Amino acid sequence: MRSGRGGVSLTVTLAVSISLLVLVAVATVLGLGLLSGTRNTMTLLRDKSEIVVSTIVKNVRTHLHPAQRQLEFIEGLIAEGRLDPTDEDRLVTMMTGSLAAAPQISAILFMNNNFQTRIIGRVPGQPPSKVRFFRRDDSGDAVMSHAIKTAKSTKGPVWGEPLWRDLPQETMLNLRVGVRRDGEFLGILIAAVSVRRLSDHLKELAPIAGSHAFVLYGRDRVLAHANLVGSDFPRSKEEPLPNLGGVGDPVLAAIWQTKERYPLEILQGSSDLKGHVLNISDDEYIYLYRNITDFGEKPWLIGTYFRSADVNSEIVRLRRALIAGLGFLVISVIIAILLARQIAQPIVKLAGAASSIGELEISKTSELPGSMFRELNQQAQAFNAMLHGLRWFEAYVPKKLVRKLIQQDDSSAARSEEREVTVMFTDIAGFTSLSEGMPAPELAALLNEHFAQLADCIEAEAGTVDKFIGDSVMAFWGAPDAQPDHAERAARAARAILKTINHDNQKRISEGRPPINVRIGLHSG
Repeated sequence: MRSGRGGVSLTVTLAVSISLLVLVAVATVLGLGLLSGTRNTMTLLRDKSEIVVSTIVKNVRTHLHPAQRQLEFIEGLIAEGRLDPTDEDRLVTMMTGSLAAAPQISAILFMNNNFQTRIIGRVPGQPPSKVRFFRRDDSGDAVMSHAIKTAKSTKGPVWGEPLWRDLPQETMLNLRVGVRRDGEFLGILIAAVSVRRLSDHLKELAPIAGSHAFVLYGRDRVLAHANLVGSDFPRSKEEPLPNLGGVGDPVLAAIWQTKERYPLEILQGSSDLKGHVLNISDDEYIYLYRNITDFGEKPWLIGTYFRSADVNSEIVRLRRALIAGLGFLVISVIIAILLARQIAQPIVKLAGAASSIGELEISKTSELPGSMFRELNQQAQAFNAMLHGLRWFEAYVPKKLVRKLIQQDDSSAARSEEREVTVMFTDIAGFTSLSEGMPAPELAALLNEHFAQLADCIEAEAGTVDKFIGDSVMAFWGAPDAQPDHAERAARAARAILKTINHDNQKRISEGRPPINVRIGLHSG
């Protein structure tokens, strides 16, 4: 390899960096492999974790299933003909009995095909035995309309999404079942279960599941949490459930963050228990959860979390070793990125500069900076030398002609030849007196607009703008491409300029500005 002046060899740098990255990666894998010696401890912890989460799931189901049993009971009586839903007194008696049998139910509703609803509900702030009956016309309620439409097309109890109800100012879990008799759809039964009561029940499990148990609706909404007990969190029709950050539990709020998040190896081989580890404010937390689909289309995520240090000192050492390994990996990635940027930036700048030159934007192209790498530094020096030459070339040759010479693949492209052409000169009559009373920015704007109008007319006839001289324009036809009708093209361009100037003058006069008079000269020879 031929040596150059100064700098570091790109080849050597790439070889050393790749070697270092491979070394770090292999060392990390070997280090993580040593952690397999703690599998027995992990197995015991996994079994304990499954018991904890399974207990929470079982108790949540135990809390909610009575609502389903009560609705199925009443629906069965109507389907068998033993209960007439039009017999209001008996229907209310049965619904009242269901409330008494299932304290977790806040209200039971029956709505017929005419959207006339009969409701038995507990009285907020009163003992659970205190209930009241009332009737309601739900024909204008979009939620109820959707519920009855869904019930007509489904069979069996269906859990709907949590909804905020203005009465009794609570978010409710609603269980719906369509009521039929002999194939005829009679209406819909609905059991409303207070979300707040679910949090009350979850808090009762603290001795078994710990004080950090939670139930999420999907991934980002909190159905139940100990902090929701006895607290009045703001809710509405648009936000029936608080988000992860709205229950005052920063550890739960961080459950899905990706920074400093690690897989939980103790769950390998577990059927449906999931979890991960997060490092939050220099403390490590283990999250355990399970998805259940018993209560609607959107799965519920039921689980708990706890500090690693509270479980087992072996787990703490395991996590620290894992963090160390990942730390080395992160450092390796950062080093690789920094090296890649040092190598790639000059190449990216070269590509951008070359693209500008390809568009003949030579005056706008900046010189390439030097590089610490020898090869890239030589590349920048060669490019800058070429750019200096192109700038001199651009200063004396029209851009259109330059494009023609670049595109022409002919050894005779740069030879001089004598050719008959037509040349156009234009200038603004009385420009000196016109410009004396104008501020410099206004005068520059006038000339820019004027030159753009003339250039459009000239280029529309395949002419070449040679230069702008003060208020004058010089253009020509017949070169570099042969144009037998160069004189006609120039004449048409002159007429187009006249038409454009006249149209622009009408606009200028209407705006209270003085018109512009342009003189045009043509010569063929």
